[in-house]
Amino acid sequence: MTSFMQRTIQGARSLQDSLRLATKEPERAAYVVASAINIGANLCGAHKVAAISKSTLMPLLGASAYRRGTLPVGHAAAWLGDLVLIQPNRIPAGAAAFAIAHIDWIRRMRNHGATFNSTRAAARIPLWALGTAYAYHFERPVALPVAAYSILLGATSMYGDDPALINPKNQTSYGTGHGGNLFLISDLLLLIREVGPEFSPLVRNVSAAAVMATYTLAQLMLTDGLIPAKK
Repeated sequence: MTSFMQRTIQGARSLQDSLRLATKEPERAAYVVASAINIGANLCGAHKVAAISKSTLMPLLGASAYRRGTLPVGHAAAWLGDLVLIQPNRIPAGAAAFAIAHIDWIRRMRNHGATFNSTRAAARIPLWALGTAYAYHFERPVALPVAAYSILLGATSMYGDDPALINPKNQTSYGTGHGGNLFLISDLLLLIREVGPEFSPLVRNVSAAAVMATYTLAQLMLTDGLIPAKK
């Protein structure tokens, strides 16, 4: 079995364990439900329902972290970012809030033994360059904030892929790297949707649902990978 297939299977098992926690933590169950409602609302173009459900996501997931004895600084910053990005044309302000969240995730990863790796970092440079060039082409004023934020976004993805974060006694730790990579994918989709050309309503709805599906999974897997539930 290839390394890629092994990691995919491990990530799927990690996600299963994260979802099973919904039977033990009411706030986790509420997060799963709110995520499903949000994704469905975005897909159907029900913008008010999407906005309301989005505003509940990080408080609910942060409650899981708090239950485990951790102050959810990153979740609070991400919640602020979510609230900002509910409004149109607020990418720089949203990026500033999410930058704090990524700094918190990176801090946690480094505390768990993750280190800088030039090979993993270099693998993310093409996406950083493409995203920055895309923003510069379509909406030049946001290019610099996007470029700066994307460095932290790429760092979360890079550190998350460090094997040092994997704890064989904690299945959800195998999802940390997947969480960082999904965050990267989610924000790239968001950038394409918000900064690019005017898409049709159907494409915008599908892309919004894809952004939130990858985002909610990313936050879930990062949380459980770095802040495991108590046995």
